[in-house]
Amino acid sequence: MADYSKIRCPICKGGLDAADDLRCSRCNITYPVKRGIPIMLPNLDDVDSEQNLAAEKEFYENMFSDLKGLDDGHCIVYGHERIYDFMDRVERGTVLEAGCGGGHHSVSLSKKGFKVTSVDLSFNGLLQAKRLAQHESQDILHLCGDIKRLPFEDNAFDICFCSLILHHFTSLDNIIAELCRVTRRYFVAFEVNALDPISFLRFNVLNPVFGIKNISKNQRALFPDRLAKTLNRNGFTDTVISYEDMHEYLGKAPDSLKGRMLAGYLKLMKIFPEKYSRNKFLLLAEKKRRG
Repeated sequence: MADYSKIRCPICKGGLDAADDLRCSRCNITYPVKRGIPIMLPNLDDVDSEQNLAAEKEFYENMFSDLKGLDDGHCIVYGHERIYDFMDRVERGTVLEAGCGGGHHSVSLSKKGFKVTSVDLSFNGLLQAKRLAQHESQDILHLCGDIKRLPFEDNAFDICFCSLILHHFTSLDNIIAELCRVTRRYFVAFEVNALDPISFLRFNVLNPVFGIKNISKNQRALFPDRLAKTLNRNGFTDTVISYEDMHEYLGKAPDSLKGRMLAGYLKLMKIFPEKYSRNKFLLLAEKKRRG
């Protein structure tokens, strides 16, 4: 039987009684468990200025509904070995992966010795993540939930790991505060770099106005310094930022028109500091120790 001892009611943070489903002993709300995945979602009609929750869920339920196999490209894993090298800076411990999608990062981190709990808004994505974990013989707890209302007590995890999830929120203050609430020691983020002109144009100009087919309307590239300052306000300092070049077509289709155009663009951008020419960044912040 799965260990649900870490889980709390996302509304009142009360403890849960486990039977076939999970029932909050404080506010008496029942959360169903479907195919081994606890469904800890609030009202899906909750629409705020930071993220249209229902629209975001619909987008990713549809995206993950037609996966062809465990290595389907929807899982967005190309070139991410650098993330796992970056995680070698962090002591092994319990990890919350916020926004796990198809579960490839969760499995990779589990294989590196971290004890992983994964949360995502998409039930279809979690089914894929659970299948992958079982295929790779990794013990990972998967939950369906909203990361703005996490179903965990304060300081439940040593590490919070976020890969391409924070840029789904137009404001970072509330989401970072909630993720920091459940994190004891380290915060690691892999994100789209708004200092890169192409990323800024695509995510922050074209997507809000016209929409882009393969990304949701909520997504915006992030400025690394703004993310670092938001983490600092929540007690996480000693920030390390690494700028990463992860242009997919340069690895998968270098001779395509898009691949050649990107190669030319990156050659031109070499005259600028790398933070302006790398389309992603990795950030590690450590929580201040009291006393």
